[in-house]
Amino acid sequence: MSAFMVSDKTLRKVLLGMTPAFDERADAKEILFTKLWRMNYDAVNELYGSVREEKVEAGAWPSRFRYDFQHMRCDGVDKVAVVKAMNCYLYQCSEGDIGETPLFLAVKARMNDILLEIVAETPAYRNAPWNDE
Repeated sequence: MSAFMVSDKTLRKVLLGMTPAFDERADAKEILFTKLWRMNYDAVNELYGSVREEKVEAGAWPSRFRYDFQHMRCDGVDKVAVVKAMNCYLYQCSEGDIGETPLFLAVKARMNDILLEIVAETPAYRNAPWNDE
């Protein structure tokens, strides 16, 4: 298996997907963004160990990411793109015991919630019986 640091755009989509499940304040988003970045960093470090400096750009956070977290919203964002970003992110964070951490499980649960939202918006879902007898 391989792991890499996801792009800042991918990480923003993950954060957008997580936003409804967490506090809407800008400082809370920045804290969550930092935790998401750190989990990705830890997963890459778990896989590559001592070469992490080359693979991860250890000093990248926080100077590399400067966002206006106050205005980040999930409204109008393509849910499929958010799910794909979350899926990519989770795959990159699957090293070692990281897949068992509360944050990893929260991202996975939220991704599944968004997947259900996508399916529930389809005519096939709306027309399917709720309870077959």
